[in-house]
Amino acid sequence: MDVMLYTASREMGFQGFIVGPAIVDLGSFQMELDHLYVAPIEDMLLGLDFMRENKVRIDMLTDELQIGNDDFDLVYSEKDEISEHADIAVVKRTLIPPLSVARVRCTLK
Repeated sequence: MDVMLYTASREMGFQGFIVGPAIVDLGSFQMELDHLYVAPIEDMLLGLDFMRENKVRIDMLTDELQIGNDDFDLVYSEKDEISEHADIAVVKRTLIPPLSVARVRCTLK
């Protein structure tokens, strides 16, 4: 389903879409979602409600994000450092250009 996604100021928005149900794995942490908002950006956004509910910790001194017992390095990159393509596990191999969005048929485990 297509949806309009807005920034915090609500003065700017962009077209995204909703998928689901979905299972998302972050390290050993697994979450089952009824729906997942997909935005045309390279970053993964975690909502404040999700972070509070799962007691997420962000340590800016060590550049780490912690969910449960799993630590994730926060990655900063310049636009020039972005790879030319991303491999996504789907039913068939698909190349998606960086900083773009594509709808791909897939199965969720």
